[in-house]
Amino acid sequence: MKRVKVKKIRISDAYIRKIIREELEANADAVPINVDKPDEVETEEGAWAGGENLVDPVDHQEKDTGHPVQQGIEIAPVVAGEDKVIEHIRYYLSKFDD
Repeated sequence: MKRVKVKKIRISDAYIRKIIREELEANADAVPINVDKPDEVETEEGAWAGGENLVDPVDHQEKDTGHPVQQGIEIAPVVAGEDKVIEHIRYYLSKFDD
């Protein structure tokens, strides 16, 4: 099996702070956590009781992509015959042989 080389990158502390600052500004409308100690956090009553267990139910896929989550089982259509699929599998597997 071929080994894939992973390119390492170096990120400075200043750049990480910049990224965090940008994300905080972009998500300024999100509910902030305004506590100093973890024991000051108040739990949401019934959050683990089942049913509607989210304070703000958000469809993250729709928010990010503009497309809502498709309900039900999603089945990919078969676009090639069985012989073609086997040929593709063998081709891609041959790339990993030594």
